[in-house]
Amino acid sequence: MAVTYFVRMRAQEGREEAVRELLLSNVPRIDAGERGNVVFAVHASNQDPREFWLYETWTDPDAVEAHESGPAFTAYKDELRPLVDPDSLVFGDAEPLAVRGYAVPEHDTLARRFVRALGTNDGALLDAIYDPDVVLYTPLAWPSAAATRSRPSSRSSTSPTPDYA
Repeated sequence: MAVTYFVRMRAQEGREEAVRELLLSNVPRIDAGERGNVVFAVHASNQDPREFWLYETWTDPDAVEAHESGPAFTAYKDELRPLVDPDSLVFGDAEPLAVRGYAVPEHDTLARRFVRALGTNDGALLDAIYDPDVVLYTPLAWPSAAATRSRPSSRSSTSPTPDYA
């Protein structure tokens, strides 16, 4: 299940530029390899230069846990706390039902976790989903339509094997 967070905060008087810079520092950290982030947006209010909003969507609660459990996130939170009025914090936690602009992540299936683990080279995830009693045969590549059309078929027309072209 995908998870979306909305966070509103107001910088302490005179600390708005420090808050802005710190909030924006999340983007390269997430881009550097935090698994499961779908959207991460930092917003500044048009009416109040001290007010900021975060909007973030993650593929699943495990991705949020990984994002929030590392030392970089802890350091970020420790640096942010004294810069923000604690009474201004508003936190919303929601499941996206419909979104325009990106696909809502579907339920995390074993197949999706396997593909994600291979695509991100996530050894821990591969270990978590590995089952020595399951044998999975998969092609290293699917034949492209052009490659399939350009070579003669060695199968008879009655072959039960599907043609992927």
